Amino acid sequence: MATKANKEATPAVAEAAFTAITTPLPKLQSTSEEGLKLPCAREYFYKMALNAWGYCLADRLLFMEVSERYTEAFIQGQVDFINTVKNLPDLSVLQAAATEANEGLAAWRQQVGSLSKRLDNAIGYAFKNPDTADAERQLAGLNEFGTPSAEPWAQVDKFLTKANNYLTTKMTVLVDAKAATANLQTKFTDVTTGFSAAWADFIFKEKKVVDGTKVTKNGLIDILAELNPMLNDGKLIYEFDATNRKKFTIKDLVREVRGTHPAGLAGYVFNEQGRGVEGVLVAAIGQTDKFAITDKKGYYKINLAAGEATFLYSMEGMEPQSFSRTLTAGVTSRQNVVLVPVEIAPEAVAAPVEEAIVAETPQAPAAVPENTKEDLVTAVDLLNQSPSSNGAAKGAVV
Repeated sequence: MATKANKEATPAVAEAAFTAITTPLPKLQSTSEEGLKLPCAREYFYKMALNAWGYCLADRLLFMEVSERYTEAFIQGQVDFINTVKNLPDLSVLQAAATEANEGLAAWRQQVGSLSKRLDNAIGYAFKNPDTADAERQLAGLNEFGTPSAEPWAQVDKFLTKANNYLTTKMTVLVDAKAATANLQTKFTDVTTGFSAAWADFIFKEKKVVDGTKVTKNGLIDILAELNPMLNDGKLIYEFDATNRKKFTIKDLVREVRGTHPAGLAGYVFNEQGRGVEGVLVAAIGQTDKFAITDKKGYYKINLAAGEATFLYSMEGMEPQSFSRTLTAGVTSRQNVVLVPVEIAPEAVAAPVEEAIVAETPQAPAAVPENTKEDLVTAVDLLNQSPSSNGAAKGAVV
């Protein structure tokens, strides 16, 4: 059990440890950290612990009969420490930053892979002897690099160092053999600079996740070290008082905390290929202010009152989906959805073509009025009666 002196020093230690994260960091490859089992989700745990210590403070005289450590200063120290741990940087934000940096690093690695193929082809063209070419590839680091997408970051960095050293000594040979252009070395230099910067950024953000997780975990361990004994003392004090006993029973404390929080719905929207769809509107029907837009990974989250709600997933060009869920107070339910493209009916496509054909079809001539017909007949008769230039009658007009 932590002593009072240790407990009062812990907040400062936690803050100092987290501040140290910003110092230069060694290169790491893992952000994994063993989890800690809490009696409820972390967002409710802090509130539950604060409520419990509040009840302890209200009944401090009874607790003092059990142990003299329950002074007002000691209880306030616990409250302050819980708030310190609670206000540490959000690990989910740190993890998102590390993931984004990792994706940027992967993009640079693809460029490294493309350049490695160019270098491999250039060596094969410049050195016709297979044994000589293999030896040159080894000098360039190609035999160790292999497929770039399968290599760890350190191996990519090692390859770039070897490749740049190789090109410093052999670039003239490759250019003279017309196996490579003079800008190949420049491209390797630029990619090396970009990859190194991206890797340093990833290492820094990854280390923040690792250290942030450790600081938070240690803080939670210290909270539990004092919280659990206090709860046990409270249950003994009120062993025969069911109403007050609930104040120090984790199950009832969690139920109390969750009851003061809204319900929630979260998940991902995917396309038929299993990729997240960005820009999908997720709305609670009948609740105009309860909606969310999926991010680039297809993730969304909505907080709303507990009870039954109907949700609509919609996006232009996609078939909308809807369903109903009963949500529990203080609980974020999960719901993933797959949207498919809207099917265009064949007749909808054919209609404009048919209209175009009709528009281009010549129209039938209008009917000739009766008085015009009589004028035409008179004109034909006159033509039939007039003599031709050689004295013969013209042929009848039909």
